[in-house]
Formats: sequence, structure tokens, C-alpha cells
Amino acid sequence: TRRSSDLPTPEFDLLGGADGLSRDNAVKQQEEQGEVSFQFVYNDGSANRMKTLLELKNVFRKQLPSMPKEYIVRLVFDRNHRSIAVVRNGKAFGGITYRPFHEQGFAEIAFCAVMRDQQVKGYGTRLMNHVKSHCLKNERNIRYFLTYADNFALVYFKKQGFKQPPSLPREAWAPFIKDYEGATLLECYINPHVEYLRIPQMLAHQRAMLQDKVLEMTNQRELHAGVRWQPGQTRINPRDIPGLIQAGWDPESAKSVGELRTLETQLREILDTLWNNDGVSWPFQAPVDPDQVIGYLDIVKDPIDLFTMRQKLENGFYRTKEMFTADIRRMCSNCRLFNPKETVYFKLANDLENLFNKEMARASLGSSAA
Repeated sequence: TRRSSDLPTPEFDLLGGADGLSRDNAVKQQEEQGEVSFQFVYNDGSANRMKTLLELKNVFRKQLPSMPKEYIVRLVFDRNHRSIAVVRNGKAFGGITYRPFHEQGFAEIAFCAVMRDQQVKGYGTRLMNHVKSHCLKNERNIRYFLTYADNFALVYFKKQGFKQPPSLPREAWAPFIKDYEGATLLECYINPHVEYLRIPQMLAHQRAMLQDKVLEMTNQRELHAGVRWQPGQTRINPRDIPGLIQAGWDPESAKSVGELRTLETQLREILDTLWNNDGVSWPFQAPVDPDQVIGYLDIVKDPIDLFTMRQKLENGFYRTKEMFTADIRRMCSNCRLFNPKETVYFKLANDLENLFNKEMARASLGSSAA
């Protein structure tokens, strides 16, 4: 594939990741203060732009070692391609190169990379937002991005709003872009109503409004006196606990305790069955060691395994079967995301999930098939 296998990890989750929001906002502040700039460049023959394109070419060559050097040079300097470069002290250290297809209504992203020592700082997300904003304002009729991504780049692109399969009809793009074996075709809709360069402020404003609404609808700021125990007292009526009734407690909620104990017993039996089936579960019985499996945490952002699930179960974490099911699904999905289809690990992830579905049905916990 021609996509970056060394892309920065996703810096900004549009659903509100606090770390990503702060990094994206930090880059915005650097931009406003003139520490970095995002420059639109293409091969118009001018000395300044040729210098920036040459620096971009070097970034892509270094960060995409599997890509043929001649191929990178040809696309970066091709006059049909456009680039957005992130520049500090007059030198580009990252960028995105794309080709617009105006009549078809989409642009294909060819390369996307940031120098390794500048990754996980928000530049990747800010770059993508600059490209989206530029295309909305300056590229006629461009409303979609298409790109082929390998497994290392999938998470990054999905965090930037890319999805699969494309909603564009195949005849709109197939004659214009090459199909790459082992890569996934992703699509991103560029919403003309979104100010992509103001996403940090937009999310901060929405978060503040939500918090204000929560405070308006609850009494969480109201403090109550603590419980006063009498000498020799061992029990208390829940109704006598200050603030408990106001918080929404009712006697019926006490019944759920017994139900939770029953569910915990069922989930423990299911987990034991999965664990004891060594022929299927052996890759999942311990956390993946990132020192032994290089690059694992670059792709799998939320790892989980059966040993960790056992600890969570013993600590009373799983209050519903849906919470337990979500961890099983995530564990199998992580395995399929990191490992190619032809590997034994990919097959065992499917086998373990099938076994889980059967055990859930046997325990009469409802249909758990994905």
C-alpha cells in the first residue's frame, strides 16, 4: 500500500478524548503564535514551493521505508497532486499529499506522515483538519476523501472520520484509483457545515454546556450530614441515610443485589469455560507484552485479555452481561485488527468468539452473537 505505516497515533478523538483535545489545541496555539505553519504547496516551479516539496519528499521517504523512492518522488512532484505541509523554522517535518478528482467529487490521499520525533503531539490531526478545511474552501466539488490504509494506519484514519465501505458508488472512483492488495479502502465525508480548524473550541463549548446542564438538573453540589451510628448499632434503614432518597434510591433497587450475584456466578462459569479450552484461548490468557510484540500498542489502543477480565470480574466490575460481552468482543476484535486473516491468531479469535456465543446461549443470557 502507499499509505503510511508510521503514522502518528490518533491524537484527537472527536467523541471527546481529553488528551487528544489538549494536544490539538496546543498545536492550534503554536500555529497562532507563529511557531508552526501549515502551508499549501504544489509543483508550480517556484523555488520556495519546490524546496518545501523536496522536504516533504524526504519526510515520506524516511517514514515510509517500504515505498519505492521513485514512486514518492513522482507523486509529490506531480502537478496533479496537492500537499499541505506542517513547517517549523522554515522546514517541513510532516504533511499530506492528495490528488483531487473534481468531476468525480472526491480526492485521494496518497501520503500522510509526520517525522517520528514529532508524533503524538497533535500534528497529524491538525494536518488532516487543514486538508479538509482547504478542500472545502478551495477545491471545487470535493466532498469526499478516499484512501487505502494498511493495518498500521487504520486506527489513525478512523479517528479522523474515515469509514468503510465507501458510500460513493464504485463507478465513481474505481477507474481513477488503484486497488492495493492487503490494504483497506476508507472514505471520509467532508461536512461543509463543520469548521474543522475550530473543533477544539467547538468541543470545549459543548462540554461546558453539557456540564452546566448536568449541574442544573442535579443536586450534586448539595452536601448532607453523615450517618450517626449509635453505640452497638449494626444496621441502618437506607431511608435514614441523608441524601439517599434525593439521589433517586428506592427500595426496589435493593433487589438488584441478588440479581448481580447470580449474574456474577454465570459470568464466572463462562469465563472458566473459555479459559479451560486451551486449544482456543491460549493466546488470550495473558496481556500482550509490547516489548515482545513490537508495534502492538500502536495499533491496539484498548487492550484486554482473559486474565484481566478475570480480575475485573472478581472486583465486581461487570454489572451487566453487556459490559462482559463488550470486553470479549473487544478482545477478539483487537486480535483481528492486529493479525492478518491468514494467521492462526485471527482464526482463534473467531473460534473463541463462537465459543463465547454458545456459552452465553447455554446460560440463557440471551443472544450474544455480534
